[in-house]
Amino acid sequence: METKETILAKLNTSTDRLTELVEQDGFYFVRKEITREQYPVIKQFYEYQQQSPSPAIVTIYSVYEKEGHFYINEEWIRGESVEEHLYLQGPFSKDEVIRYAMDLCQGLQWFHKHNMIHRDVTPANVIISEEKKAYLVDPGILREVKKNQTNDTQILGTPGYAAPEQFGFTQSDARTDIYALGVLINQMATGKMPKEALPKDRRLRKIVTKCTQISAEKRYLNCHQIYKQLDAVLPEDTPADIRFLRKIPGFRSATLWKMILAVCLYLFALLAFLALS
Repeated sequence: METKETILAKLNTSTDRLTELVEQDGFYFVRKEITREQYPVIKQFYEYQQQSPSPAIVTIYSVYEKEGHFYINEEWIRGESVEEHLYLQGPFSKDEVIRYAMDLCQGLQWFHKHNMIHRDVTPANVIISEEKKAYLVDPGILREVKKNQTNDTQILGTPGYAAPEQFGFTQSDARTDIYALGVLINQMATGKMPKEALPKDRRLRKIVTKCTQISAEKRYLNCHQIYKQLDAVLPEDTPADIRFLRKIPGFRSATLWKMILAVCLYLFALLAFLALS
């Protein structure tokens, strides 16, 4: 039986390439047109996602070619972008900034573990879901880190969020995303760029400053370091048991269905252990 597709909306993007919200037999997804040059690396990204879960990153359902054009079908996340929130409601609360930044650290760490960098971490490319979890979307200028390459062959990225190395001076790497994450954290906390205003909280200010150093060597080495620093900035009245739970796989994102699944799996493992002992 042939499935029927309904184009629900054309979505706004920074390019003139097709991006649309599609409904197919009650299932919703976003279809995006990509370039021939983007196709191989996004195909690789899709294959990595099939092999291991990617926290806080939009899920790619398929990558394909049709009539000489290249497309991806990806998860539609119900929610609003950080850009929309800043425009309509202003800066986020301190707790929200920390929680969403910790989500993004996990997502970026996944990219970097697979030797990839996002290169466009901006308010427009981060969605806050209805479940209050942050997701990285639009891996359009994703690239693999190449050994023995001294600089990027293409100058890509959003001005203000793109690190100096993205303008062709040296090759971009994980620290490139760390630079953009620092700018994003500052935007979420203040609604402004780092050169205009910094977070009032001293520890958040320190994180932003270190992330956005001009020299990549002076930034954090990886997102795990930032995650630990953010965890230390959690409000002092956050209960110790909540802090502990956020360190356990399945509870880190505070997503209800994931926590329920984790409890079931841990109980199953415990029962299996008791049965064998």
